[in-house]
Amino acid sequence: KQKRIVMSEGPFDMISLYLFNNLFNHENTIFYAVCGKKYISAIERLIFEDILIGTFEINLIFDADVHNYKSYLYQARLLTKQYNPDIIIKGYKPAITGVNDTGDYPSIQEV
Repeated sequence: KQKRIVMSEGPFDMISLYLFNNLFNHENTIFYAVCGKKYISAIERLIFEDILIGTFEINLIFDADVHNYKSYLYQARLLTKQYNPDIIIKGYKPAITGVNDTGDYPSIQEV
């Protein structure tokens, strides 16, 4: 029933986004901590386990220390295009410079 997945590096990022950021509707959203910078393998696992069938929106939440977020977005879009072109990939990073962790300050902006 959920059609939106929000992925971040750690569980504290998820808790902070869930509690203090109203960008994502909680009713139809799965919050998923990948425990590190394993965005691509997490998406791949969800696709191959037949969880991502149909139209989905995947939101990748990057911490400020991720400087190659464009590479992650490109790889994720390439992977989903190959297996399920109905998946939309979006990326977000902290909106305030100087904040390294999304869990510290949950204000984010799309990249």
